[in-house]
Amino acid sequence: MDYDDEYELYTDTFAKDYKTPYQMQSDLFNDVYKRNHKDYLNSIEWDTIWLKHDTEEETQIKIEKQKQHELMMSPFAKWF
Repeated sequence: MDYDDEYELYTDTFAKDYKTPYQMQSDLFNDVYKRNHKDYLNSIEWDTIWLKHDTEEETQIKIEKQKQHELMMSPFAKWF
């Protein structure tokens, strides 16, 4: 952005409502959710991909793939 006037730069810089992430989250917790801890935590979009557990079939497939990989990468692979 080009500023022709120093006053314009000053007002643009200090007139905006700058908040840190902590201030934004505390305002959200205090004002929007009225300090209700459960509602606040439910509003957050959590990344739960890492929490997903494999089924027994998926576990077996992974084990088989790992064994095949180990056999192929083994120094004795040509004799297997």
